[in-house]
Amino acid sequence: MKKYRNQLGLVVFLLMSLPLSMQAQMYGTAFGIRAADGIGLTVQQQVAVFSTVEGILSSKDKNTTLNILFEQHKRLITSGLNFYVGAGLYKTWLDKDDNVINHPTNPFGISPIIGIEMTIAKLNLSADIKPHIRVGGTGGKGFEWHTGVSVRYVFAKRYFKNEKWKFWKKKK
Repeated sequence: MKKYRNQLGLVVFLLMSLPLSMQAQMYGTAFGIRAADGIGLTVQQQVAVFSTVEGILSSKDKNTTLNILFEQHKRLITSGLNFYVGAGLYKTWLDKDDNVINHPTNPFGISPIIGIEMTIAKLNLSADIKPHIRVGGTGGKGFEWHTGVSVRYVFAKRYFKNEKWKFWKKKK
């Protein structure tokens, strides 16, 4: 963990230095594939004006990882080009080797994310950095860098379009 202290500090600094009011995102529901260390599936669902929840299910070397991430989106040049930041939790289920006596326990922890995405018509392309910080379990490293590229098909347009609308206030 000591050798990753500088990188972890940089990720935490970037997440804390971003403004809380962000604006962007051109879709409501998108589903596709993610290529990272392994191959996986990704689904994003808009939950507020510029916020999504993303689920990523990936597999590498017969190990399966599930990430649930909350992300905030910010427009860059146009409304179809965004960057996003967020964080969430991950859980990995390790493949059991019958030749090993003491099996490691399945790791779980925190996963921050920062990335960039572009939506053109019904196609959403994104690239991101998503490290895993292990909190529990004994399998895997304490800190791992993950980068990935996702291609998603947009099934539904934005549900929330008015950035001034507050979910706790009645619409007029």
